[in-house]
Order: sequence, then structure tokens, then C-alpha cells
Amino acid sequence: MNLKNSNAFKNYVENAVPREVKIADAKVGEIKKLLEDVAFVKSNEDLIAKAMVHQWMKKRVLEHLVEKEEAPFFERVKAAQENDLDWIKRALEKGEAVYFFNEAKVPEQFKNDLEYIGKYLASVAKKHLRKALNDDKSITLDMLKHLPEYDTFASVLYMANDHKGLEARAEEKRKIRAEKKQSLEQDTKLVIDLGDGFKAVLLMTEEALDKESEYMGHCVGKGDYDRYIKTGKASIYSIRDKDGNPHATLEVKNNEISECTGKFNNRIVDKYIPYVKKFVLTQGIIPGYYDKGLGLCTDIHGNVYDINHIPAETVLKDLDFSRMEITEFPDLSSCVVKRNFICFGCKFLISLKGCPKEVEKIICSNCPSLISLEGCPKDVKEIDCFGCGNLKYIPDYIPDEVIKGLPKERIAECKANWRAKNKEEATRNALGKVISLSGNTR
Repeated sequence: MNLKNSNAFKNYVENAVPREVKIADAKVGEIKKLLEDVAFVKSNEDLIAKAMVHQWMKKRVLEHLVEKEEAPFFERVKAAQENDLDWIKRALEKGEAVYFFNEAKVPEQFKNDLEYIGKYLASVAKKHLRKALNDDKSITLDMLKHLPEYDTFASVLYMANDHKGLEARAEEKRKIRAEKKQSLEQDTKLVIDLGDGFKAVLLMTEEALDKESEYMGHCVGKGDYDRYIKTGKASIYSIRDKDGNPHATLEVKNNEISECTGKFNNRIVDKYIPYVKKFVLTQGIIPGYYDKGLGLCTDIHGNVYDINHIPAETVLKDLDFSRMEITEFPDLSSCVVKRNFICFGCKFLISLKGCPKEVEKIICSNCPSLISLEGCPKDVKEIDCFGCGNLKYIPDYIPDEVIKGLPKERIAECKANWRAKNKEEATRNALGKVISLSGNTR
């Protein structure tokens, strides 16, 4: 392009570089000499990234503007002036186009575009700088200029605007999360810091119950539990993470858990259970019958234990393993359960081995992997086996009338299987003894 005031144009391009990435030429020269020093590069990452962007802009911005001959900031020179340089006069005499750069007519949007590009490329430069360090490759301030994906102003502007859109959406999400967190925190009272950013809060108002209900997808809100807030007959607690998101809701009456649930009334997700346990144990709350597999139990003296670590000879009212992902129980054979031993919905449980030595009722319904009632104490009064479709073995010592949820013919079949299995095992054991004695004789 024949540009009458080319120096003014170059100065504009130089000055148009956003100050966030602008570096003096002298400083660029100093940086170039130190790029082989890894320690310098690591400690001056921001400065080097700016210099890389500056080098890219001086080249690509100039190219971009020069390509726009029809742009309003390039005014066609119609005739030579007396004080014009000779090359301008000759070009006009030949009929060649000569332009005058008018900075005042550069649109404001272009300046905004430069700002977007500068911020975007600064983050891009850091990424390539770190990759070069990791790959032990040489680093130059011209790296961005030579990468094909950044070879035109237009392509980088597109990427910068796309990145800006992503940032805007991310910011909107952050704003929504912050507003939701603030909304959830209203009308609550901090009870205890549980570590890792988790906390337990007391829900103080009907509005707080509604928000908990909306987020968790259960019925603690919408008026169903408002009477507890008004009368104080129960307290509703929420276990929340560092972002204020609820993960468990507990209803406590007379210092005992009357309900403990995760989202949509499901069992609490395993990774949140330790925080719920910590809350219950530190606050001296008694685990209840409906704690949704929290993994705690209380003996008849009010002592609270983890169900996986119950001391021998402990006497409990109830013991609940509901929905736990276990194949067998820990050894509970020395414990006594006065009422209910519950393993409802344990989808991987295979047998009742390890069951307490005394228990009134066993609820093992909806355990699809359960194949044997072996381990069940002899004096149990009821065994709920509804939904145990793969049950195969029932010990002979369990009376038929004790078993609920299985037709008589299935019970008979399972007991026949049990007898056959025991007979086979007895035969193998006897044969093993004969072989052993025969070996000793020799």
C-alpha cells in the first residue's frame, strides 16, 4: 500500500498495543538475551508472555489494517501537494492509489477488539511458554507469530471473542452460584465447622426449609415441616460444602435422628457420610431408626458406635445396614440386638454370616444378591425376605412360619438345597479325613 504518512501509521500501530501487554523495545532486547535461563523464564512468566503478545501485535495489527484499503481510516489522496515527497507525486502521476491514514476515523470497536485480543493472547502465551519449558524446547518472543493458528488478526479476534463469551458464561454461572449460596445461607445458623469447607447449619425459618427442599428434592419444605419451626419440637439441620450446597438433611427430635436423607430422599452419598457422622458424634445426637444407612448405632446405655467397629458383647436396640454396598457383615456374632436387624436394599449382600447372636426381627428385603440365610440366629421371630429373588439356601433350623415374603414351595426348595449342600460338604470333609489318615499310615 502506498501510504503518504506511513510513519504516523506505524506509530499508531505501536501505540495501539494495549498497555497491559505493551513493553518498550529496550526491555524486549533485554528479555531476548535471558530466554535460555530457565530460572529467569519461570520467575518472569507474565513479563515474557506480554513481550510475546507485543511482538505478535506489531506484526499482525499492521497487516490487518493495511489489508483494509476500503476502510474509512484510509483516505484516497486525490492530488499531490507541493510539499509532498517525490515518490508520492510519481505514484499519482502513474495513476497508482495513494492513501492518507486518518487515526480519528479508526472505529472505537477496533480499540475494543485489541483489548480482547491482548487479554486472550496473554493467557495463550503463558500456555505455550509452559509447554515449551516442559518439552525442553527453545523459547523465543516470536513464538506466537509463527504458530499457524494465530497467523491472522481475524482468526485471533474470533477466538478472543469466543473466549470472551466463555468467560461471560462462566462469570454468569459464578454469579448464579453466589446468589444461590447467599439465598441458601439466609435464615440459617452455623452449628459446627466439619472441616474441608463443610459445615452443619440449623434451618431457622419456613423459608429456609423451602430452599432446602427445592435444592435437595425432598419434602422438608412446602409447609410439611413448618410446624417444627413454630413449635420447636424438632430441629432441621443441613450438611453443606464450601460452596454452600446441601448434601444431607437431618431431622432431630429429642436429640435423636428421626430422619436423615440425601437428595431426592435417597441414601446420603458415601463421600458425604463422614461429615454427617462427625456432626452427629460431636453434637451427642443419638442415631435413629430412619438414619438412611448413616452407619452409626446406639447401645442400650446410649453409647454411639460406628457399625463396622462395635465392641464384643454390645447390646443394641436396633442395628441398620440398609443400602450399604457390602457383600458380608463385619463379625457381629457376639452382639445382641433387642429389636430389628436391618439390611434392607443391600444389593451386593450374599449371606447373613456375621449376624448378631440374638435378634428379634431381621429385615433383609430387596437384597437381590442374597443367596443364603446362613448366619441367622435360631430364635429369630421373623425374617422379612420380600424381593430376595435369588435366595437359594435356608437352614433347616429356621421355622417356615418365621420367613415372610417367600411362598411355601420356595422355602421347601431352599431348605432342600441347604440339606444337599450340607451333605456334600460332610462327604467332602469325611473323604478328606480318610485321605489324611491314609497318608499318616504310610
